[in-house]
Amino acid sequence: MSPMVLLYLVGMAAIFAAERLFDSYETVRMVLDLGGVVAIGVSLFMRVQARNAHDNEGIREAHRRAMLFQIVAIGALVTYAMSTRGFVELAGFDGEMATRWKGVWGAVWPAMWLIGTLPMLALDRAVDSSPILMPTRRVQQAMNNGLIAALGVCLVFPVNFIASRHTHEWDFSYFQTAKPGSATANAAAALTEPVTVRIFQPTSSEVLPKIENYFKKLNSPNLTVEVVDQAAEPKLARYLKVSNNGYIAFTQGEVDPNETDSSKRPATHLVNVGTEMRRARKKLKTLDGEVGKALIALARGQLTAYVTTGHGELTWDKGVMAPRSAQGVKQLLELWNFKIKKLSLTDGLGDAIPDDADVVLILGPTRPFIEAEISALERYLDGGGALLVAAEPKIGQSALRSDGLDPLLKKLGVEREDGVLASTQQVVAISRNQTDRLNITTSSFSTHPSTVVLADANARVFASTAGALKAVTNSDAKVVSTVRTSATTWSDLDGNLEFDKGVEVKKAQPFAMAASGGKGDDAWRAIVTGDSTMFSDLAIVVGGNQQLLNDGMNWLTRNETLSGTTENEEDIQIQHTKEGQAGWFYATVLGFPAIIFVFGLVRTRRRKGGEA
Repeated sequence: MSPMVLLYLVGMAAIFAAERLFDSYETVRMVLDLGGVVAIGVSLFMRVQARNAHDNEGIREAHRRAMLFQIVAIGALVTYAMSTRGFVELAGFDGEMATRWKGVWGAVWPAMWLIGTLPMLALDRAVDSSPILMPTRRVQQAMNNGLIAALGVCLVFPVNFIASRHTHEWDFSYFQTAKPGSATANAAAALTEPVTVRIFQPTSSEVLPKIENYFKKLNSPNLTVEVVDQAAEPKLARYLKVSNNGYIAFTQGEVDPNETDSSKRPATHLVNVGTEMRRARKKLKTLDGEVGKALIALARGQLTAYVTTGHGELTWDKGVMAPRSAQGVKQLLELWNFKIKKLSLTDGLGDAIPDDADVVLILGPTRPFIEAEISALERYLDGGGALLVAAEPKIGQSALRSDGLDPLLKKLGVEREDGVLASTQQVVAISRNQTDRLNITTSSFSTHPSTVVLADANARVFASTAGALKAVTNSDAKVVSTVRTSATTWSDLDGNLEFDKGVEVKKAQPFAMAASGGKGDDAWRAIVTGDSTMFSDLAIVVGGNQQLLNDGMNWLTRNETLSGTTENEEDIQIQHTKEGQAGWFYATVLGFPAIIFVFGLVRTRRRKGGEA
């Protein structure tokens, strides 16, 4: 490498350091810029002197072309100066014009520098390798090689720009992060107020790209995504109750880290993912479900749900066993931004339903409602209320087993059939005896808004000790059967859990119905199920039951646009039935050896036949 090229590179490095590393130190910057310009000027002068000192036409031509390319590189510095903020302000450009000006010249100067520098270096190398005599053909070849290299590098710039604007990702790995599902997308689209998503992760985290890629696919004008390092923003983290990195915070409303009044803090939902991939894998697979719940809660706004008590209903009180515990329902409703309140006779249930009630839940009463309570619920409906009634099945005519709900159900256009639903197929084995016939499952749903997602997703709902329902004839209410059993189910009338031909009939029977009535502001909605266990802790762990509750609450509160499915990449455990395991056992132990034996026998016979 010649001294003139070394001077040129040193001068360019000095200018780069001045503009990029020491731009805040004015004196140092000016010294480096001046030194760089002088070094480049001296190298250009030396190039002219070297050209004049040779008699060989090839070497003179090589120096002349190297000098021209060096002038192009110097022109790149002028172009760079035109793209700086100082020049834009001096020219009086602002707004979109300033952005376009800086964008155009900011893209031109690197290309000019490469087109000037690389051919110059190639020509200088050619002169160093042949300092006495050089054919003109070799000068042209060296210049062409330098130009090809420069243009090849320049091609990377537009390709990189196009790729950044048209990003596509294909993930063929075994592990994948869940993608936004329809429920999450609907919730994001339904946001009426801006929501800020703050991803608390260090920039070096290997989990961060996975989370960012998820939110890139979730488009909404009211959704803003930021990446925050908890160590760099400790005051903001404390304000949002984020103790360390690894959380995703969803906030709706103005955020002021200096605010000390907790009542003025905006609605905030936190999702803990983690910062290490080995721990975050499981969370990332179910990320869409967590994000969907947070966005649905913010899109719906806080609603109030009253749950009746005092009649032996399901409860979340301590010491209650799973079949009668509603702790899971309480947690889900609170996660969906419902404020839960108990409503008993002493709370005014016998007088009037509170005005702030968005929905009232009656979960499996075993003791009767009095007439005043039923009247209060009916007046609530007439005023445009919403009810979720999980009734127990009708077994016999004993007054001791009556819950007093029949008059209310009649207003809803629904009545209970006699008996308990039982089946020998599509049941869940819990006790491993005949009582498991009461643990029915079904994937038969209508296209009603409260169950359309279940129908599309081909999900299953679990119920235990349920009763069939039917619509009341000549009712003013509009009633739709939303969940039905399989065709192998019968209503067991005598409690023996055996199908009695001639008395009992196997058929698909509804055990959940949606009802509506009234007009205008007084239009009411209700969902009735013939089983309360499906909302107990025993069954609410089933995904289909959670979806039924979620979509049912959306329809009751007139937020059905928020319904949808969430994506889950979590591995599903494959469980084989006893019959299935036996089949595979005999197929492997007897079947495959038998096939090999028959194949060998046929081949041996054919060989013997051929020899004969």
